[in-house]
Amino acid sequence: ATTLMKRLVLWGGGPGVHILDGDQLKWETPEVEGTAPVDRVGFTMTTLDNEKMLVFGGQKPPPIPEGDEEPPEVPAADYDDVAVLVCEKGTWKWLPSPDVQGDKPAIKARHTACLIPVGKKVIVFGGIGADGVRHDDLHVLSAQNPAKMEWLHVPNKVIEVTEEAPADDAAGGAPAADG
Repeated sequence: ATTLMKRLVLWGGGPGVHILDGDQLKWETPEVEGTAPVDRVGFTMTTLDNEKMLVFGGQKPPPIPEGDEEPPEVPAADYDDVAVLVCEKGTWKWLPSPDVQGDKPAIKARHTACLIPVGKKVIVFGGIGADGVRHDDLHVLSAQNPAKMEWLHVPNKVIEVTEEAPADDAAGGAPAADG
């Protein structure tokens, strides 16, 4: 889910795009032109501006078990693609798949994403890879042009951990005593 102006936009995990009007608190399911990406869960949807939203990554929705059967094993992540949903003058449409270059992230789901509005940079961090391993990588997607985007990998910063305890607390006083 993401917001677009005064609306909450939902997609994924089921058919269609669903919109909640923030003023009237009423739902609508608009007709959407274009070809939607493959349905998924565990993805991110990030608002780029007043009319564009970006979908990245995710995994196939797990099948719903019937009766007493165990749910089947599914990959932790399945997708590393980018898709853009646009609402222009009340018309909703999925844009054609963008040309995405650069050092893209591995297939991932359950990651986080946010937008740095200046330059339309989507920051993607962490998540679970196709092998089920947790990631702590950081990637930036330059999304100024919805037809041509570029990924940049930001190397991790090494943080040295020391075992010294601070002498004072953040307020400048002595450490609290247990009592």
